[in-house]
Amino acid sequence: MKTFFLHAEVENDRELLLSVLIEKFQNGLFKHFKIKYIADDDYTRIDISDNVTIEMMQCFISELPDGHRMLQTLATDIDQSDYNWRNKYFAS
Repeated sequence: MKTFFLHAEVENDRELLLSVLIEKFQNGLFKHFKIKYIADDDYTRIDISDNVTIEMMQCFISELPDGHRMLQTLATDIDQSDYNWRNKYFAS
């Protein structure tokens, strides 16, 4: 499994992302995924099949009306304790 982290501004953004991932899952682009919202730090963790690349995840997120905000905070290949979406967001 590969892990991605991102900040979704509002609950509706997280729900829209979930619907896109469900659609891609049903179309067979990947076999496993799990989304978990970490309320204490206000970010979303996505555990997904190893075949999903950061480029693929960027394309999935780009399908959302406000996906550009999530793209600014998208990260992978880091430890969860190292993820700080605020630093990524304000640096962009």
